[in-house]
Amino acid sequence: MSSTPAWRYALVAAVAVGAAARPLAAQLEPTARGRLDAALEVAAAEHRVEAGEGIERSAGALVRGELRYTLRSWLELRGGGGAGRLAARTDAAADRTVSELAVGAAVAPLHWLALDAGTTVRRYASALADQRWVRVHVGAETRIPLLGDGRRGDRLLGVVRAALLPVVSVTGQPGPGLALAAGTGLEAHRDRLSAALAYSLERYDFPTVLRTHDGARVRRLEQLSTVGVRLGVKF
Repeated sequence: MSSTPAWRYALVAAVAVGAAARPLAAQLEPTARGRLDAALEVAAAEHRVEAGEGIERSAGALVRGELRYTLRSWLELRGGGGAGRLAARTDAAADRTVSELAVGAAVAPLHWLALDAGTTVRRYASALADQRWVRVHVGAETRIPLLGDGRRGDRLLGVVRAALLPVVSVTGQPGPGLALAAGTGLEAHRDRLSAALAYSLERYDFPTVLRTHDGARVRRLEQLSTVGVRLGVKF
């Protein structure tokens, strides 16, 4: 894998998306500039790995926080982090802790569509080993009004998001050949407050390799899924 730092890919992607979306965004009604949004999420998480010797499954709780700053009517900066503990649920798995930091940016070419790019650094730590992941994503998010009046700030939205992860670096092994992320949920907004129920899934398909002790060809498949409750406030 290339040694180019992952944040450079994220920066290039964000600039490219922003340049393409700004002309459309200028046609929309202006939104509040300089607004800060904060959110806290508590989620049940499940981590699965299949590498030719049974399924390694661990599960537990993750706590995540996020800040979003509206820099322009069409541009939003994002940053956040999280941590949690995953307990082994199968004999092949091990107890581990997980921590992560993320930064990114999003543009809004249409009021119901956001295009985003960013990078995440994640660390899994266990008694056996520590593993660091660095990933870059480019994705889209759509919000579908279901109930309420958006002009008053009281509304219920359906949210669907999907992302491609073109750059993923993992310590101790080659990067995946295909990496995707997706999510869906419901968001309720009232004045400055919001609440959401969300599901997310990350999937990583690694290339087939020869196992050292017996020469067998094995393929590593890994995924992280979460179901969480998210509370937010606008300042």
